[in-house]
Amino acid sequence: MAGLKAAREKGRVGGRKPGLSAKNKSKAYAAYTMSKDKNMNVSEILKVLKISKASYYRYIEYAKKKIDEKEKK
Repeated sequence: MAGLKAAREKGRVGGRKPGLSAKNKSKAYAAYTMSKDKNMNVSEILKVLKISKASYYRYIEYAKKKIDEKEKK
């Protein structure tokens, strides 16, 4: 714990950065757009985007949140 305290005093913080990378943001919007199209089911979207089911649902939530924020502005 002393090492973590010393690092914080130097202005360094650890851990994963929050949010999605630019590549994953584009996949999130693509997944959202594809999900609105009733011609594709979830398994087809997963194959096209080469993502897991967990990532798919995480991306859908991200895209919904961002689109809702844009509409409120």
